[in-house]
Amino acid sequence: MNLNKVVLIFKKDFKELLRDKKALIAMFLPIIIYPIILIFIFELQSTVSNKLKSEKSRIIIKNEIPSLFLKKINLSDKFKILNSEDSNYKKLIKNEKIDMEIEFTNTNKNSPEKIKILYNSTITKSKLAKKRIDKLFDEYKVELEKNKIKELNIKVPILDAVQLKSNDLSKSKDYTEMILGSLLPFLLTIYSIMGIYAISIDLTAGEKERGTLETIFSIPVKKSEIIFGKLLASSSVGIISCFINILAVIPLLMGIMIAIPKFSFQIDIFRMVIMFFMLIPIIILSSSIIIGVGFFANSYKEAQSYLSPVLLILMLPCYVAIFPNFKLTLCTAMIPISGGIISMRNMLIGNYNILNLLIANITNIIVSIISIIFMTYIFKSEKVIFGTGGKNNFSTKTRRSQSYTKKKTKDRR
Repeated sequence: MNLNKVVLIFKKDFKELLRDKKALIAMFLPIIIYPIILIFIFELQSTVSNKLKSEKSRIIIKNEIPSLFLKKINLSDKFKILNSEDSNYKKLIKNEKIDMEIEFTNTNKNSPEKIKILYNSTITKSKLAKKRIDKLFDEYKVELEKNKIKELNIKVPILDAVQLKSNDLSKSKDYTEMILGSLLPFLLTIYSIMGIYAISIDLTAGEKERGTLETIFSIPVKKSEIIFGKLLASSSVGIISCFINILAVIPLLMGIMIAIPKFSFQIDIFRMVIMFFMLIPIIILSSSIIIGVGFFANSYKEAQSYLSPVLLILMLPCYVAIFPNFKLTLCTAMIPISGGIISMRNMLIGNYNILNLLIANITNIIVSIISIIFMTYIFKSEKVIFGTGGKNNFSTKTRRSQSYTKKKTKDRR
């Protein structure tokens, strides 16, 4: 295999991809879209949140209301007590006519008060009413206990037999690393695969549809040189697409930092470099599979039909790897793609095993080599590439074309 010819095919395919407006739009559109989405989401969230906070929770209180609780309700500006002739409170809550129903079933001073709350956690306003009433009940309970203690003439220190004090060992850095550890490797992998998807279709079925693939075979190059040139072009675009998308996500992360005070991050360059090298086998694996399957199609639309389930299969290990309980072990490290993402996640958190990390990377390398062999095998099949055989197969046509070219060259001399 001639490396210069591989580079030549790579340059040719890469230049064509850079001239393709669809490919460029797919690569650079996230830089424009993500900030717009960010602004829209935060503005919408802020508007809805402010509106909900300003509105009073509509409640119905059944039976006799304790005077202390009624006093607290009246002092609060978060509730509005309603009366309804309809006693079907479940229907009223479901239809969002009211937010909550509270029932006092026992107001006897000599026995504990029993309170029933009816709400719907799937309705935002009802859920907010429950959150507000919980806070009010905590205050009501404390004040009620104080009053009863005074009536019974009990000293307060006797009740404080146990004093609980808890310390959270997590820091803002740990909180950030936990979020980034799950999010960043996932985004890197997903964006890489998405960038490869459209480009690989154009390099395979797109060229077959345009008839430019036959032109490449008319020059003295081996099939292996062509396929590796295409793989190099597709993988390069995947890496570029990945970093462009991550660059576009930075404003999103900055927005989260503003919204969540605990969120502050500082990524180690060394870890990012390791992540980059761990991502390369995954990119090559995805490129070779998509290119290999893409050659079965004879048109762009047909390739999309073939590759849609392939894309879902490639993305499935990415989604599995972001589950918090999915830990890096010797077994999970051997799962293609998933093992690599979990390794990157653990590396960002700072809790990783070198052996498992190496196994995950080696597994992806082995599987990527197998996928390259599969892609090369597919490319060598003329029935798959051109759908022809016998005397009119492409090898015969190529030899005839090359013989005709040599004859013309001799005649000119």
